[in-house]
Amino acid sequence: MKRHEVWLIVAAALLALPVTGYADPPANFTWPAGQNGSVTASTVDFDRWMYELSIKYIALVGGYPYAYLDPAVADNNDNYILDADELSLIRAICVDTSHPQHNTVHEALKANVTRLETDLGGLAGSLVPPLKLVLAGYMLLGDGGYTRAPNTFEGSVGIVAETIYGMRDYGSGWNTGAPNLALYNLQPATLSWCGDFDGDGVNNAREYYGQCMDRAVWLAAATNSAVARSATGPGSCAGDNDTCLIPGVHFQYVPASQKVYLVTPTEMTWTDAQAYAQALTIGGTPYPSNLMKISNAAENALAWSIASRVGTAWIGATDQEEEGVWRWISTGEQFWQGDAGGSTVGGRYANWRIGEPNNSGGAEHWAEIRSGDGQWNDAGVRTRPGIIEVAGTFADANSNGIPDAFEPFLCGHPECLGVGEGEGEGEGEGEGEGEGEGEGEGEEPCAYEGVLQQEGALFFTLLSANAGPVVQNLAILCGMTGWDNWDLENLGQFLAPPYTCPGDGLPDSFQMALVEYVLCHPRYPAHADTLAGFLHNKAVFDADVAFLGGINPAFYALDLVGHLLPAMIGTSMGARNTVHALILALTGGAIGLPSYASYVTFGAGKTTGEPFSADGDLDVDGLSNLDEYQQVMAVGGDMELFVLAATDPNNFWPGNPALPAAGMIGMGLLVAALGGAAILRRKR
Repeated sequence: MKRHEVWLIVAAALLALPVTGYADPPANFTWPAGQNGSVTASTVDFDRWMYELSIKYIALVGGYPYAYLDPAVADNNDNYILDADELSLIRAICVDTSHPQHNTVHEALKANVTRLETDLGGLAGSLVPPLKLVLAGYMLLGDGGYTRAPNTFEGSVGIVAETIYGMRDYGSGWNTGAPNLALYNLQPATLSWCGDFDGDGVNNAREYYGQCMDRAVWLAAATNSAVARSATGPGSCAGDNDTCLIPGVHFQYVPASQKVYLVTPTEMTWTDAQAYAQALTIGGTPYPSNLMKISNAAENALAWSIASRVGTAWIGATDQEEEGVWRWISTGEQFWQGDAGGSTVGGRYANWRIGEPNNSGGAEHWAEIRSGDGQWNDAGVRTRPGIIEVAGTFADANSNGIPDAFEPFLCGHPECLGVGEGEGEGEGEGEGEGEGEGEGEGEEPCAYEGVLQQEGALFFTLLSANAGPVVQNLAILCGMTGWDNWDLENLGQFLAPPYTCPGDGLPDSFQMALVEYVLCHPRYPAHADTLAGFLHNKAVFDADVAFLGGINPAFYALDLVGHLLPAMIGTSMGARNTVHALILALTGGAIGLPSYASYVTFGAGKTTGEPFSADGDLDVDGLSNLDEYQQVMAVGGDMELFVLAATDPNNFWPGNPALPAAGMIGMGLLVAALGGAAILRRKR
């Protein structure tokens, strides 16, 4: 099909979408009048523009996605402040014509819009008129940057550059050097999260956390120098020295052991991170501590979960005193002798990456845990966040998941207990780092991104070859010919005749996609419970594999799917029964998982309706996950579209109860016109 034909079909599909399918725009919202239309104070509405881009235009331009601009979740500079909240400061000044900074901010925004009309090419005033307006605001914030080779995008400036780069095939000026920052108006000193708009000595981010992350209250504080409530949030701005902790972001509490694990406030060398741990003070109380000691698989899983959020991080192992003699700095205990060909000492735990430690370049004496796979690497002098195991144990008398000693030092007011929960994006592209003699190490943006799908495909292959004729024949009978359509909940039903198709209607691959999404989005409401349940199941599963492997070494092969099965077990009781039956099938019924009863399902311990099950409702929008799956697939959607539908209660996809039937038809035409274009999650 020729490009002009695609445009015609897209236009026809858009006409099929009724206006009633969208929320009515606010009274002050008007579309710009053409490519050179004016931007008046009354038209500055970033929430509306971002909503229009993320929902209405998601499948346009050959499938180029704008989901990363969803105002409800977008946090593209990873500072735990919603982008819509950051941009709201610009809006507040633009609509307040009496504010002393009104003209400066408003004219700067319009100047950026004009420049973007060049850099966005033909798209600036055609199908996506809000795009130049939103990107103009991001550029005005002015934090971050980008490079073209290799392509790296950071912060607000980076999101503009990445968007232009992503549309380079549709007329953007990227290949001529766009965006040229010298031609834009950037205001980082006042408008960025590290800026200080009202000049009261407290940067915008600290005022944001000091005002409980409430937009309206924060705007009043950020524009009024008489209000200077301060609290330090995630990230690092100059002068952020106040004590402020966010559960799950700054620290991790493990109720079972009553241990607390902190992350250093900035990236440091291993030596500096250890010194920081030794000098750790919280609220004036010293807690001389050390970088984390990892003694078993469960503790490694905990450290990995932290590293998956903050990036590859230092742990407390070093051989700086004697090459090849690896000890824990907290105890002096040796756990490893030699290089990659060495061995553990005294049967103690180690999790080195294959080929590590190797002392590349003769100067790698400190251990780090990789964010991508949870394995260890010996590294030289470089900066990383450090994972600190706080000395002592900490009670939680009110059982709220926060140690009592830490509650007075949470970000914001005391009534903001639990701040840091909510929704947000946390994806990105890691950059490989060269090591020594050409040794490269890349990092995944999230430890679980794609892992369950990869292991699922592998497990299906292994199962097809080894499970025996009953499972093989049933898979053929039920049309389950690959991982993408495998649906074997309640497998235990057919271990004896009569054999039926026991699935629950939601393919396991789609169910695992939901789990991956929640695990990789630390601010999604279900993240904390899901991660805790997953780590529990993984620790139990690792112990089970060790138990089975002690009987028959062949069972160590289950390590190949050591994330998939714990995740499946946690999605529903039916899935838990499935995995148990699969293990029985693989072992000929001789032995199953010895700790079967110790596994948990994610969320509330219910036998039906678990959040990830087919009859569950993860996004609590009144439709089950199976309902949303069926409706998305009915209009030609795919797994990515299903994930967006099943995780967002306000989605536009078929499955939104507020969407008229005509809108569903229009959506079907649009998806069909674009060949069911995949909705790709944005990478940074």
